[in-house]
Amino acid sequence: MLINSLNINPPKSEIFTLGPISVHWYGLFLVLAIFLGLKLSFFWAKKYKIYQEKFWSLAFYLIILGFLGARLYHVFSEFNYYQNRILAVFFIWQGGLGFYGALILGSIFLYFWARKNKISFLAILDLIAPSLALGEIFVRLGNYFNQEIFSRSKHFFYQIVINFFIFVILFLFSKRSVERIKNNQKFFFGQIFFIYLLLNSLFRFFFEFLRIDPQPIIFNLRLGQIVSIFLFLIGCLGLVYLKAKAKKLSYIFPKPQ
Repeated sequence: MLINSLNINPPKSEIFTLGPISVHWYGLFLVLAIFLGLKLSFFWAKKYKIYQEKFWSLAFYLIILGFLGARLYHVFSEFNYYQNRILAVFFIWQGGLGFYGALILGSIFLYFWARKNKISFLAILDLIAPSLALGEIFVRLGNYFNQEIFSRSKHFFYQIVINFFIFVILFLFSKRSVERIKNNQKFFFGQIFFIYLLLNSLFRFFFEFLRIDPQPIIFNLRLGQIVSIFLFLIGCLGLVYLKAKAKKLSYIFPKPQ
């Protein structure tokens, strides 16, 4: 575990311990991130007037695959550590979830799920984008109590503030989308998610210079920076594509029979 380099006492990672069972702050904030993220996604689905019957099964699969993708990304980025500590791969309560892994694997699954169920892939991405920004705030709080990723407390604070800033922007764009739907104005799904990709990857690229966790170095850049560049380009190209292909809103979910 990485220790804060400031000359202050680091916070305790456990909330309480009862015999062999310990409850960690990281786990608590992770549960809060998932719970509030789901509530927020359902809130926007209702506002968008999207049929929600299949959302619960989708949420279940996304949570499982999100954990899997996040852990695989983290293990890959610190392979030299885990190759001789196989059991440590399963110690999720100690931290070590790579957000980009959850985002990539979850998006791939969501694409095929949306095609199978004849649902707009971009519409679902717009629903979850504000939840992703909100979730990162809580995950960074968990990182702080685990004293991992950054060497100084102020770095955690900066990350939380930036993610809150992104969340507010996405929330306002979501409200504008709802108004367009109500007024039957020209509207296209995907804009909110691509804005999220653009902003998130831009800030994360520069914050990678402050991180102290080991990562593979490619072209003198950390793995996280390479992925940030890739996602930034997707965000930019996605916005250009949507601007050119904007269509009038139609029903996203087939009406129940």
